[in-house]
Amino acid sequence: MHHRSQARFGLGCSILVVALLACGDDAASSSGGAGTGGTSGGQPQGGGGSSTAGAGGATDPWAGPLESLKGIDLGEVAVGEDVLFPVPDRTLGFTTLSETGLASAEVGVLLLRTPSGTNVIDNFVIPGHSSLFAGISACAAADPLSDLPGAYPTQEGMWALRLESDVSVESARTHVYARRTNDGAFHGGVLDFHVYVSPGSGQSQAYLAGVLTAAFTSYFEPLGITQGAVNFGPLSSDYDTVSSYAEYRELLASSPTWASAPAINLFVVGGFAGDIVGIGQVLGMAPSIPASPMRHGTSLSGLALAPTGDVALDAAIITHEIGHIAGLFHTSEGESGEHDPLGDTPECQTVDSDPTSCADFTNMMFPLAFPGTPLAFSPSQITVLRGSAFYRGILEEGGEPSPPGLPVHSPPERPVEPTYLLPTSPAPRGVETALERALRAHWCARSDVEAWTAARLRTAEDRRALRAIAFDTGALDLARARALGVLVRLAGRERERDEVASWAAELLRQPGSGRRVRVTAIRALRALRPSALSGLGEAELGPDPVVRELNGTDR
Repeated sequence: MHHRSQARFGLGCSILVVALLACGDDAASSSGGAGTGGTSGGQPQGGGGSSTAGAGGATDPWAGPLESLKGIDLGEVAVGEDVLFPVPDRTLGFTTLSETGLASAEVGVLLLRTPSGTNVIDNFVIPGHSSLFAGISACAAADPLSDLPGAYPTQEGMWALRLESDVSVESARTHVYARRTNDGAFHGGVLDFHVYVSPGSGQSQAYLAGVLTAAFTSYFEPLGITQGAVNFGPLSSDYDTVSSYAEYRELLASSPTWASAPAINLFVVGGFAGDIVGIGQVLGMAPSIPASPMRHGTSLSGLALAPTGDVALDAAIITHEIGHIAGLFHTSEGESGEHDPLGDTPECQTVDSDPTSCADFTNMMFPLAFPGTPLAFSPSQITVLRGSAFYRGILEEGGEPSPPGLPVHSPPERPVEPTYLLPTSPAPRGVETALERALRAHWCARSDVEAWTAARLRTAEDRRALRAIAFDTGALDLARARALGVLVRLAGRERERDEVASWAAELLRQPGSGRRVRVTAIRALRALRPSALSGLGEAELGPDPVVRELNGTDR
């Protein structure tokens, strides 16, 4: 999921509950501490706040040994004015990051113009696509993100950037990070992870390491990007449940600025709630398209995952969200009917009504992924990924990856383990029904999976099938919880409401019910039979800290 920008620009300008677009943080707006993934030790180079930044002076900001990923500091870029900055030769792509230092200030990229005069971002969007390059406190942009004329290959020369804000923000501290090689061709790279695990996350360090291994084996290694350092660290129990987008931005901004970069910060949480919808629906969340893997300590610095217990599913979720961080949009959208700005990805108009018939159903950036579906990137998507800032690159064929731009932080002395372990995915058992596959799919584009499913199921036979899945201890907890949630949606008459409430109470007492089933059952009772909540005790709530927290606070 990528969380759509909350910007309120009156200039005309917006995504996903499982895709994204956002920005920000105070401390990160200072000039020091940005990791470059090159040999300069992570410090931004050069800069200035004039209409022409990083050029026109005695020093070329890109001078010196060529680095795989180098950042230059453009200084405080004035809102509403064009700033010019140089992009050097042999550039595969570049990423900009602008920070206001104000937690509630919205800022966006009004335009990004090539040296030849083409606006690859115009009025906050890529022409033909409505997702905004805007966010709260900070925002990012990049090239290439499309294959529109002028966008690719990335042009050498003076580019223009103009920021805009709908509040009294006069400027934003802006950096540009260029991805280069010695000959302008991709030669491979290494991806590092910093994994921060909350006590209520429910999955062990060994499980999470297995998920990352699966992601590399299945998705990143075919791109020429191999696994680098994976460092584990603790995460405050305050983030066992992420209950709002504001809290989510705080979570990402908590990433330590001294950790090595470029790298992906993976925040492993117990679940999402509040205005981020239910714990049984949102599984992963990236902050924006693109985001900030090259600079930590901002509200764009990482992604969050609520593990499902299914290694293959969690690996696909992480890869999909990294695609957003690198600059990839969904190939097709449902309600809007839009498509990504890449010409070699198929388009589909039946995402909502018949997703499995879509030609882009097997693309990694399709907005939903069913279990067991083989997923891959298109050539143009691979070009975007290789030009982005999330990995440590190799400058020439047969060379070594560039060192981290900042020191690699050491893992804690003791392994990071959650306070309560959740079961992993049950062993496969025969052929799943289409309904069960849909219920345990990754739905990146739609937060309310239960409502979408409920709108398509009406018969008594549908209700029996849902009940069977909800009570099947051999099914994934995610599918069981969603089945119960759909039953709540379908319960219209009083008799049906009482019946579903009794099923929810029974599921709370069932030993095989996991976190998502228990949380959904509590919500079901709150909606259908509130008086039953006062009788919940140890047997119904169990030892899971996330269940206990949501039972007490998720009103």
